[in-house]
Amino acid sequence: MDKKITRPRRRASRLLARLLGADLVSGTYLEFVKMHAGYLLFTNMKSLFTNTLLIRVTGDNSLVMKFNLMQFICIPFAYTLGAFYIRRRSLPRAAAWGMGFSALFYAVFFLSLNHLVWMLPLLSVITAISFGFYTLANQTMTLEYSADENREAAISISGVVSGVISMAMPVINGAIISALPGLGGYYAVFGVSMVIAFFAVRQTRKLPDRRIPGQIHFRETVRDALHSRPFLLAGLAETFKGVREGVFTFFLNVLLFECIQSEFLVGVNTLLVGIVSIFGCWLLGRLVRPHNRIRYMFAALASLLCVTCILLLRLDAFTVMLMSVCNSFFTCFTLNPSSSMQFYVVSKLPESQERRSEYLALKAYFLAIGRVAGVIIVSSMPGTAQGSVLGMLAITLLQFGTPILYHFAVKEASLLPSQETQ
Repeated sequence: MDKKITRPRRRASRLLARLLGADLVSGTYLEFVKMHAGYLLFTNMKSLFTNTLLIRVTGDNSLVMKFNLMQFICIPFAYTLGAFYIRRRSLPRAAAWGMGFSALFYAVFFLSLNHLVWMLPLLSVITAISFGFYTLANQTMTLEYSADENREAAISISGVVSGVISMAMPVINGAIISALPGLGGYYAVFGVSMVIAFFAVRQTRKLPDRRIPGQIHFRETVRDALHSRPFLLAGLAETFKGVREGVFTFFLNVLLFECIQSEFLVGVNTLLVGIVSIFGCWLLGRLVRPHNRIRYMFAALASLLCVTCILLLRLDAFTVMLMSVCNSFFTCFTLNPSSSMQFYVVSKLPESQERRSEYLALKAYFLAIGRVAGVIIVSSMPGTAQGSVLGMLAITLLQFGTPILYHFAVKEASLLPSQETQ
């Protein structure tokens, strides 16, 4: 009887694995995805509701822009520190420290609710270190645990997991926050997040604790990178990508919150975004391959441009939610292929096996310039809802530079000898 029950379960498990593309990636990458899922679960609150809580407590919408701008400035320096730490310790330990600083952010944020305006610089530094350490480790592990041929499938799996979490958690958290009086809901959800963080850190122990041998040679890495046309082209592509990517990590939820002040509606919006994101990431893994990445990026950006124009005709909660949903789908076809091409270029650079974390840290400076530029563009527009939409339209137009520059970066990188060990 037990065997009869087990066999259908195994068949269902194998079918699900094929649907997700799990059969195309290594077992180590799947363990890495489990760690990333834990990280997403407990940081979901910070990325989604911290901005709205900041508005609710201070009553100053401009603080959200200032807070995110300070983060974007600090993040590349945190990447650099992360590169040094990875060389001295290991990738899983760097990821664990990134999670630890996220927990520290929660603690400082709630202990300083009455003095948030003065604490924003410190909070920006803490969250930048958290993001820098974890994301650098995450990107390096993605590069190490996958190859260019299956990288879309690997990123697709991570995207589907991210979409599931984005779909389920915010609407639950939003309902809890709205149901409990005062800030009780925020305290309850952040408390649960700390428990999840503990298990996410434990998962890092299941990953290879490989230390990159030798001393870090950051000066030499900078020299080689700045004399490499593929790297410079990829870096400029990241700058254009950052112009839109930085603003859209928080701006749509803030715009929606301004239309209707409800954390629950923000959670419902994120539920819809998660559903569409899951489908987009799954479709990405089925359609996108190294030879057609650029074409899909152009098509996705053209679609995003058309949807943004709708907001010029009508701006309310419905159209902002429509924009959020479309953005989550088409962004899968812009950000993920650009990440794959970035990893490809890095893998072809001199001594990439030993210096991959350093190269990725340098890339963060280009991305930060774009993020800061995006915030400045939106902030410089007229202080109206229509002015914000014009800013969104401008930064979407600028992002067309990303596929153009990556086309030439990959073309030139393909002429370089492979640096990956066989």
